[in-house]
Amino acid sequence: MAIPGFQTRSDPAQFAEAEARYLAVREREGRLLQADEVRKLPVTAPDAPHASEWRLRAHSWGVVEHYLERAGVGGSARTPFPVIRVRRG
Repeated sequence: MAIPGFQTRSDPAQFAEAEARYLAVREREGRLLQADEVRKLPVTAPDAPHASEWRLRAHSWGVVEHYLERAGVGGSARTPFPVIRVRRG
């Protein structure tokens, strides 16, 4: 699938079979989410199939974020590098 404004150095078609297998496995696991669900991660509905896993991920990120803040990382006066929150599963 082509993404507007995104260039690749290889032909994405060569990965089509592997992508199809990956998506089939993720579907069987119940891990295919709608775009609006992905945007809200790690917050999920309490009855979502993997809600407990996402609560653990949110807690783990909070621990890392707290550590980085205490270490002065993340755009503070000590360092100009911001911590970018990437919300992926």
